[in-house]
Amino acid sequence: NLVDCVLLSIKKYKHAIAQIDSISSQTITFDEIRTKTQQASAFLFNKGIKNGDVVAICSSNNIDYCWQILAVLNTGASCALLSPTATPRELNHNLNITKPKVIIGRHFSNEQLQVFEETQCIKYIWLENAPLSLTKCRPLSELLQDNQECGNSNQLSQWNGLCPAEGSDTAFILSSSGSTGLPKGVLLSHNNLITMLSHSGLFMRHGGTAIGLMPFYHAYGLGLMLMALCEGMKMVVLPKFSLKTFINIIISYKVTHLHLVPSLLTTLAKSDDVTSKTLGSIQEVFTGAGAIITKYQRALISKLPPTAKLYHSYGMTETTFVVLFGECRFDKLGAAGKLVPGVTAKIISEDGEELKGQLGELCLRGNMIMSGYLDNPEATSKAIDQGRWLHTGDLAYFDSDGYFYIVDRIKEMIKYQGYQISPSELELVMLTHPGVSEVAVVGVPHELYGEVPKAYVVRSSREQPVTSEELSNLIKDELSQYKQLRGGISFVDSLPTSPTGKILR
Repeated sequence: NLVDCVLLSIKKYKHAIAQIDSISSQTITFDEIRTKTQQASAFLFNKGIKNGDVVAICSSNNIDYCWQILAVLNTGASCALLSPTATPRELNHNLNITKPKVIIGRHFSNEQLQVFEETQCIKYIWLENAPLSLTKCRPLSELLQDNQECGNSNQLSQWNGLCPAEGSDTAFILSSSGSTGLPKGVLLSHNNLITMLSHSGLFMRHGGTAIGLMPFYHAYGLGLMLMALCEGMKMVVLPKFSLKTFINIIISYKVTHLHLVPSLLTTLAKSDDVTSKTLGSIQEVFTGAGAIITKYQRALISKLPPTAKLYHSYGMTETTFVVLFGECRFDKLGAAGKLVPGVTAKIISEDGEELKGQLGELCLRGNMIMSGYLDNPEATSKAIDQGRWLHTGDLAYFDSDGYFYIVDRIKEMIKYQGYQISPSELELVMLTHPGVSEVAVVGVPHELYGEVPKAYVVRSSREQPVTSEELSNLIKDELSQYKQLRGGISFVDSLPTSPTGKILR
């Protein structure tokens, strides 16, 4: 299972530092992760946590996260990863799906604690500074206490694999993006994660240093954190992005690898504070979750050392991790990459016919495809067909060299008078204007035309603000008549984004 795989991998790194807290500078070694995993899993086992149970981790990125998830999995239980910023409404939805016995985290708001207290299936809540007034709350330090039931930390080898999980058992329950309704519980098995770890060498390098910025409760952040452990790579854990802190970490820790979403890549490319000197230690940069604007791709590359490489990728929660991957090439602009080993793909029409060299729905198959959605057979059968093909809902095509290009979400395509308009295409054009910082294009209902495209724009400058007329003229110059912004343009202060920075249209 996954725990055996990770603990065996990190055994050889012993007293080397595995992770550093970017705020407190506190560190944790690989040996400490092994010991704390076994210690906490023994404690949880004695509290009745076993195979078939669910334990929820609800926390921002921190250096305890790794041993907490491993400890849960080591009991044979499954781990539900929740967003620490979730509202009571969102928490209630997640808890109703996952039904955890235990919640583990660092800090919770009073509103979050009230939800946990009132949820019947939850027996214990472990957190720092546990309020004595709440009956279920216990101090987080309790997980690591030596006691007679568990034995001390030197006698814990007997607890390794307390109630071992099988490869097909669920390791993690993650929230889907919810782009087509309420988030669903994505079931990722131990085998899914072990297959993912076989690709670690593509994204991490032993002896290097990475920044743990992508949320650990998200599939991409979780995968990167586990890969770094298995490759013996140091990770500086950063719970929240700020450009100044990010730059300081790169310089102070001589960071070699950056894993970014396009919005962060754009921020680094545009900032005058980020120079070739700032990025002098960088060897590889990885990005995904959206297209990169060519001018920002060129701008970032100009700031990187000559030997550094920039990679693009594509994946989704339902595929565990990245399934398309490749170096960014100027002769392959917009390409998401090639298939990673062990994954096969096909492009199909609306009728289910396989297409070659044409635009259609991307379908994927392989050992990283999720088991399904928790207690939702209808949604599972819609997503995964009888041939075990995952229907991604993404419009894509591939070229003769095997590079895949993701065009847009099928459900986000704007249907105007029988035409299909890609929001991403309009967004990419508008982002070429220096006065545009961010943009989201959506379809709005129209009595006559069905839908028309409307743009929501965040200006990059208040001193010389871009006007709607300028942007409308830009679209007229660059795109066909049917792709015009007939729904208008609205200027906003910010756009809603997912935890990984993806704009939520």
